[in-house]
Amino acid sequence: MIMLDENFLESQRQLLQGMQDDEIIPFLLQRRRTTFFTLDMDFYQRRLCHARYCLVCVDVGQYEAAAFVRRLSALQAV
Repeated sequence: MIMLDENFLESQRQLLQGMQDDEIIPFLLQRRRTTFFTLDMDFYQRRLCHARYCLVCVDVGQYEAAAFVRRLSALQAV
């Protein structure tokens, strides 16, 4: 599940709708310092590591993922 707040522009929401796995890495490479959280362990590959983005594969249950994202976000703010 992806949840976006109301501050996301409609054009940005449209980019995320229907995005396939093979489109995500090129999308991240166009941004700077973006963190992508995923439960999809297909992204857990060393070849996907890159200095332009942070890729976080969360290996927890679907209903626990938000808590881990919040914890990591809090650590980044320190």
